[in-house]
This record gives sequence, structure tokens and C-alpha cells, in this order.
Amino acid sequence: MRQSRNAEEYQNFKVLLLDQPLSQAIEMRFDGLVADAKAVGGQKDRAMNLIMDFLGGQPDCTAKPGALKADVVGQGISETTYNRAWRVVRKSGKVVKIPRQGWQLTEEFRPRQAVQTGGMRCQI
Repeated sequence: MRQSRNAEEYQNFKVLLLDQPLSQAIEMRFDGLVADAKAVGGQKDRAMNLIMDFLGGQPDCTAKPGALKADVVGQGISETTYNRAWRVVRKSGKVVKIPRQGWQLTEEFRPRQAVQTGGMRCQI
């Protein structure tokens, strides 16, 4: 097999798989270039993104603190890093506490509504 030395090589990229309720398809999102993640990187930033994505995927964008922590720590984030990231997310005003329900993303940080249309997903 011959390789072309003149061909442009694509940069490595990351994707994020979001597990939706059983009635919906799994969503795959572009999560940036690997090189960018290493430059900006950091586990705290990754934990913050995981927190926001988890809340965004829940009904009414609301989750109990224990479920949120279990999900993020289950994806390889240490509890200490989770606690630091959670503190930043809370103080930034991206979430509000709902009595007896947990934490909820504020309106401006909620994902746009996804709609199923004949086998294709559209963002509204």
C-alpha cells in the first residue's frame, strides 16, 4: 500500500455520546480537537462540562446532587475535582436549587430542544 506524502492529515478530534431516554436516539456531539483539550485541558474543566451535559440531559434539566456526582465520578473524575468544578458551576449562576428536587440548569444554559423528525434530529 502506498501513502501519499502530499495529502493533508486530519487532526484528532473528540466526540461526546449523550445517552438519551429509551424513546430517543443516542446523541453524538463534536467535543473539540484533542490538541485543544490538551492546551486548555484540565480535569476541572472536563468535570464542569460533564456536570452541564448531565443536567442538560435530564428531564426539566434537574437532578439530585447524588445522581449528578455519581455520574461525573463514574466517568473518571475524582471526588475532589468534582467538588471544585461543582463549586464553580454553582457560583457562576448556571444552576439553581429547587427545593426537594435538586439542582436545575437556568434557562440560559439549557440545551436547545431536540425534536425527532422522520428519522432525523433537528435542533430548535
